[in-house]
Amino acid sequence: MDRLAIFNPDHDLALAHGRTHYVPPASAVAFATDTAPVVSWLTRDAAVLVPDQPLPDEFLRQLQELRKECRWVTKPELPELPLEKVVPWGWNYNIRERLKKWGVAESALPSDTELAEIQRLSHRRTAAEAMQFLRDRATRPDLLPLPAQELHTLEEADHFLARHGKAMFKMPWSGSGRGLRRVELTMSPHQRGWIRQSILKSDCIMAETFLSVVQDFAMEFYCNGTVSFEGYSLFKTHNGVYLGNILASDSVIEKRLSQWIDIQLLHEYQDGLLQFIQKEIAPFYKGCVGVDMFVYQKDGAYFVNPAVELNLRMTMGLLANRFCRNHLADGATGTMSLEYRVPAGELYAEHLAMNEKFTPVIADGKLVSGYITLSPVWPETNYTVRVTVGKGELI
Repeated sequence: MDRLAIFNPDHDLALAHGRTHYVPPASAVAFATDTAPVVSWLTRDAAVLVPDQPLPDEFLRQLQELRKECRWVTKPELPELPLEKVVPWGWNYNIRERLKKWGVAESALPSDTELAEIQRLSHRRTAAEAMQFLRDRATRPDLLPLPAQELHTLEEADHFLARHGKAMFKMPWSGSGRGLRRVELTMSPHQRGWIRQSILKSDCIMAETFLSVVQDFAMEFYCNGTVSFEGYSLFKTHNGVYLGNILASDSVIEKRLSQWIDIQLLHEYQDGLLQFIQKEIAPFYKGCVGVDMFVYQKDGAYFVNPAVELNLRMTMGLLANRFCRNHLADGATGTMSLEYRVPAGELYAEHLAMNEKFTPVIADGKLVSGYITLSPVWPETNYTVRVTVGKGELI
């Protein structure tokens, strides 16, 4: 029996739609098509669903040099594949229905009950509950921000803003920088309309005090009955949109974070999250859990928000962590970034130039320095995941 891995980066958008009819935007379809092989870096012994076109020889050669074994399948092959399990980027109703249409047996797919639990736990309410869990057990609860509040009326949102002055309002399900609105002092008519619509659609809006972010990072966990800590992710965003990760060992990431925060406190939060996930998530879900965090500055001091978001799916941070662990030479550091270019041909030309300028050096199956991509680049490609390793590559 086989396992199938599939990259569905529109997972958060699909969750926001729940069981209602959902058509992914063209940008999400292009992203998934261009970068379909990235999940191969996250899975072992699984066939990876890719477009029905030959992968570039250069990409396959680098996989071989990095000792990365992969099996590729296309949609027409799915009905004949004896699948035991499907491992997507994230589970939602939409991807299950798509897989059924492509001929995947229901026995390899999650039940309605399992999907309902993933939908419930992916609500931003779970991150607020995690924060309260950490505060209740913290040695210094005064160092932690208050949990996000769940608001059900526009009047409650007005009161929250009046009380805090600066607020971040978030839809219960959203991702990739969507579904967020920063509001200061007073709401514009557009902001009020957006909050009203979110409450009508999802029955609530989540509200947090706006904090001045210094560094985004995350902890990656895995649930399989018991919960394990998989490692750190240190990343960069712009207006909530993911840009890229630092490629470095967990010890290097901790050292970087230690310039702002007490690492012992960070270990305390890690232990608390292990307990929370074991109690509240592991009984209902098997798979990856990424907990987004950030260091923030307030009144000249630095603090941690250790439960900004909980993602019940694979993450780019986990991808970066696994690549470091399995394919990066000891002591090497670099960056992993998501690249998007239009028109078609621009990314390919850039890819050729990068290949020539930063020729990869691979020794004993590990990347020592240089440039590679974790997904193939064709002349028509608009998206790719790029890795650059060498001096001065930290974000």
